[in-house]
Parts: sequence; structure tokens; C-alpha cells
Amino acid sequence: MTSSTRFLTLLRLMAVEEWRLHSDLFGGRRFAGFPVVLLVLTGCASYALATIGVPASTLAAGLVALAFGFGLQTGSIGFVGRDSLSNLLGDVTLLLAATRTLPLSARRTVTAFILKDVGYYAVLFLLPMSLGTLGGATAAGEPALASAPAVWGMTTLAFSTGLGVTLAASSLWTGGSRLVRLAGLAVVLTALVAGLTRYSTVRPFVTPPYSLPFVAILTFATVVLLLVGVWRFEFSEPADSRDSATTTPHRSGFLRLQRRLGGGPLASLIAKTVLDVHRSSGGVWKLVLSSGVLLGAAFVVVTFVGTYVTLPLVPAVLFGAVLGATAFPTYSWLTQVDAPSDYQLYPVSTRALYRAKAGAFVLLETPVVLVYYLGMAFFTDASVADLALGGGVLVGAVVFLFGVTVFVTGFQPNEFLFDTARFSAYSLLMLVGLLPLVVAGFVLPALPGVFSALTLVYAVVIGGVGIAAFDRATARTTA
Repeated sequence: MTSSTRFLTLLRLMAVEEWRLHSDLFGGRRFAGFPVVLLVLTGCASYALATIGVPASTLAAGLVALAFGFGLQTGSIGFVGRDSLSNLLGDVTLLLAATRTLPLSARRTVTAFILKDVGYYAVLFLLPMSLGTLGGATAAGEPALASAPAVWGMTTLAFSTGLGVTLAASSLWTGGSRLVRLAGLAVVLTALVAGLTRYSTVRPFVTPPYSLPFVAILTFATVVLLLVGVWRFEFSEPADSRDSATTTPHRSGFLRLQRRLGGGPLASLIAKTVLDVHRSSGGVWKLVLSSGVLLGAAFVVVTFVGTYVTLPLVPAVLFGAVLGATAFPTYSWLTQVDAPSDYQLYPVSTRALYRAKAGAFVLLETPVVLVYYLGMAFFTDASVADLALGGGVLVGAVVFLFGVTVFVTGFQPNEFLFDTARFSAYSLLMLVGLLPLVVAGFVLPALPGVFSALTLVYAVVIGGVGIAAFDRATARTTA
């Protein structure tokens, strides 16, 4: 068997295993229905935007930008993969870990895994989203469905580019002189953006038809980024990396944080969770990245929609509502550092673990969203009243999404994503909770002042719903 044949066999087996895993977890039909749900949701959103005057070309450009952000988030495999292979996060079973037990080349395995992921998300996510986006615009009266293949191809390329950026950055982060290497990557990316801008019909967010030089430059850059990510990927941790010289700072940090939290069993669990995230690959910076991707997506959407809405916007309310969605990626990272089964030998209840996750969530989420929110305030020149209202919306949205996420997903927020039934329920809850706040950000300036107070009251109410959902989730574990 030749080397290329072995690689193709590995790639095929990975794809089959991915399907088997999710179809066994959620049922084949439910899993296969996931793209249909995405198609419907995207089509409805596209139709709504098209009816207010957003052209199909702008919708396509926005989808490409969102695909790039999605790729950035997916590229965090660079953090998770290293932690799995070095066993820092415990006995985590990933396809990447096969290199520890099977005679497989580590770099070949990572390469196959990346290609599998690109194909997987291209078919499962990007294809239905492309069809939904252009189908919604077509239903609103602007024929655009014929350009779906080109848009799908560009979204797949943009997704791959985002994945390559994060994978390369996470790989360059390890070892010494990381700032020098990351600075070099930043220079390369700046040159890439400059080159792409030159060959695009509009500034970085492109619309179909796509010029051949633009596609060629982006494809070449994507291949280079992925090669750097695979080449620099840290496949194992040195045997002496957890000697006493390394573990002593973690132990002292644990004791110091535990004391500041008041001591006791719950404080110990919170401190452990926070430090587990801190010492995992990427540390707390991966939380910053996840939240930044969502905020960037929100900025793209608000910028595009704001161009076609004649009313003055309230950016503080809009971004406060959207930043609430950062609760999901933050909670996802918190649940990857351990699992309830890790504590079966200890007198620790599942309820206590949920409470520890909530405490760690507050400690890690608060500074991240606060920095992003204040940064938004600086760049939008928001008034004090708008900042106060947006701050209330932000708190209510974060608490609501955290409680709903815990209630719907338990300790497996990443797995639920492919459960069509639960994903649909979660999307509906998020829509009901956050859509009124997003709409308020667009229409409040045209309404009497009392509606600002009602918006704040609504934020408090959904925050209470989030607390109730969290309490229900924890009570369910003891029932």
C-alpha cells in the first residue's frame, strides 16, 4: 500500500468514524436532519434581511465573513489537540489521540483530521447556509440561487483560511520566542489582506463573482497557514514538563485563589477549574478568541444591516445582546477540562460541579466581556445612558444564555451542537430571549423613553429565567 493510499484510507476512516459517533449519539435521522435546520434558519434570516433592502451580494459577503470567523473558532483544535495528546485534560478521547496507540504518523493524522473537518463542515454547515442565504434572497424577489456554488466554494475557502490562521497561531504560541513568531505571522496576514484588497471588487468582504487572482492568493495563503500549523503542531509534551519546578507555581496559585474565594470545598472546585483552563494550551486567551470571533461576527452583521436601516442605532444595546452569546463558548471551554466521571471516587456531587462551573464562569467571563464592551463604547462614542442600558442588557443576556446552555446541554455543550432536536430547541430559546433586545437596539431611538426602561426590565427578566434554568439543571442531577 502506497503512502498516498494509506493517507486516503485514514481520511476515509476518520470521516466514517465522525458519522458513526454522531449518528450513535443522536440517531442517524436526527443527525442527518441538522443541515435542514440550518437551511431553514438561515433562509428565514436571509429573507427577513432581504425584505428590508439588503441585497443578495451583501448577504453573500456577510456569509463569507461569518465563515471565516467560524473557521477561526474551529481552528482552536490547535489547543484541544495538544491537550488531548499530552493528556493534560485527562482521558479525553479524540481521533487525534490515535497516534498514541496506533502506528500512525502524527503529522499525517493531523493533516487528515484537518481535511476531514473542512469537508465535514463544508457539507454539514456551509452548504445549507449558502443555499439558505441565497434561497431567502430569491424568495424575497432577488434571483440569486444560481450563484450558490460559487458562494459555497468561497465560504469553504474562507472557513479554511480562518482555521489555518488559528491553527498556525496556536502552533507558533508554543516554545520560546513566541512573540517574535506571532509578530511575523501578523506581518504576513497584513500583507495578505493588502493583496486581497487589491484584487477584490470591494474591501476585504468580497461579493460574487470572485476574481481569479483573489481566489488564487487566498488559496495559496490558506495552504501555507495550514502547513505551518501542522509543521509546528506540538504532538507531545516533554516527560519532565510536569516536574516539581512546574507544578509548584500551579499549586501555590491554586492555594492563593482558593483563599481569595473564601476557602472550603466549593472554592477548591472553582479554583481547580480556573487553573485547569489557565494551564491548558492557549490558556485564557482561547476564551478571548472565542468571544472576539462572536463580536466580530456581530460587528459584520450590525454594519451590513445598519447600512439599510434608516433609524439611528444604539450600538451599546446591540453589542450587549450579542456579547451574551459568548456564554456558550466560555462554558464549552470550562467543560472540556474535566467531567463528572472524574470525581466518582471523591465526595463531590454533580450539583457542586455545576456550581463550580458557574463560579469559574463568572471569574473568566466577566473580564473578557467587560473589555470588549468598553472597547465597543470607546469606538462608538456611546453616551453614559446608552452604556448603562447596554450594560444591563449585557448582564441579562449573559446570565440568560449561561443558564439556558447549562439546562439544555448539561456537561456536553459541544456534543449537543449536532443533536438536531436539542439544537433546534436551544436556537428557539436563544431567539426568543435575545431577538427582542437586538430589535430594541435598532428601534429604541424612534420610540418614547419608556421603552428604554422596558428594555432594561426585559433584560432583568431573562436574566432571572437564566438563573431559574440553571437551578433547574442542578436540581435535575439530584432528582
